[in-house]
Amino acid sequence: MNQRRRRLRKLYKKHEKALRQIEARREKLCRKIEAFQKAKAARLQTTRDKCERLEKDRAALERERDTAIAKDKEGALAAVKTKKLAKVDDKLVKLREELEIGESEFGGPESAKIAELELAIEGLDMAERKLTTTITKAKAREMDADIDEEEEDEDDDSEDDGDEDDDDKEEEENVSEEHSDDDSDGGSDDEDAESESEEENVPPEKEVSSVAPVETPSNPFFQIAMPDLNIEDYRKAAVKAVDAELEKRLTVDAKGKVATPVDSTKQKFTMPLDVPEEELLELFQTQIRSSYVEMQCAKISRKATREFLQMREVLQRWSGLGTRAVFEAWHEVARANRLDADAVKARAERKQVLEKQNRELEEQLARVEARRWAQRSDMYTDAIYYENETTGETRWEPPQYWEEEQSLKQKERQSARVDNVPLLKLPPI
Repeated sequence: MNQRRRRLRKLYKKHEKALRQIEARREKLCRKIEAFQKAKAARLQTTRDKCERLEKDRAALERERDTAIAKDKEGALAAVKTKKLAKVDDKLVKLREELEIGESEFGGPESAKIAELELAIEGLDMAERKLTTTITKAKAREMDADIDEEEEDEDDDSEDDGDEDDDDKEEEENVSEEHSDDDSDGGSDDEDAESESEEENVPPEKEVSSVAPVETPSNPFFQIAMPDLNIEDYRKAAVKAVDAELEKRLTVDAKGKVATPVDSTKQKFTMPLDVPEEELLELFQTQIRSSYVEMQCAKISRKATREFLQMREVLQRWSGLGTRAVFEAWHEVARANRLDADAVKARAERKQVLEKQNRELEEQLARVEARRWAQRSDMYTDAIYYENETTGETRWEPPQYWEEEQSLKQKERQSARVDNVPLLKLPPI
């Protein structure tokens, strides 16, 4: 429990650091977007001012042109004013087009850069969601790892107890066989023949097959809502209760400062409180006792409710068919439940067998890999290092199972040397 909380603290610190980096990057991008928006607004305001000035100049030029035409219709002054007016009109058209493009949503050079920055912010949001998912999975994985380790320890203890019980049983059987041998010294051959015939008549015991029935009924027997028998493990419930209790304590720390949670878009994570190991152990033991009692009560309650619902459904379905039909139907129900239990047990056994095979294969692969490493010595410093004869990779520490494999190699070489010694053929005496 204490180690899990330490690992979670490390994970949360990394998560908080990554979130701070993402937040700093987001603020920087937002400042850039604001700067581009201000630059765009200033450019559009400058363009509007230019349009207003050109419109005023155009109105003045129109008045001057009209005056020149009134004085001299085809004079040089009227031609000059007309030419200037045409240039002003061209400038006005260009400025108005630029203003329309700038006022649109995706117009102007700043809009493209703003769109790129917004895409970068979306990428940061996606990275933040990935971080949240990662730390959530890591938290669940830590809890499952603790419970799996406890289950493995319990399995090892039960195996040791089972081995001791088997040894005791073997000793008792040996003692009983000795007594039976002493008592049956004066037995006759007829009794032996009878015992042999009885042994021949005894049917062979059925081997327990770990293969579950493959065919399961397509439609469920009961078409009603049944309570789920999958109850949360009491150890997980105890861990969650301890975490909730410590989070309540963490709301205000000893200095009176409010604890800052690690914020994310989807979920809030609070840094685990650093609690002394004795206090944590006492709190965990208290919670695990209460959660174990609650789990057992819930299991019994749901199982009883499920059986009563099944009985009521069977009675309602075959209430008018007599006692025999109800008994046969209930027998089918019990058989279906037994098949389901056998299937679950077989799946668990297959899982254990596969896990054992995987462990053995991993050990064999590690031993094969260890045989490829050779011990070397540095010619300058006399430092011992290890080199892979296949890839040339070097390391300072020997790989796993290296010493055992080297001892096996040495034994094989010694046996090979003994076998290769030629035998002397002496002449007959």
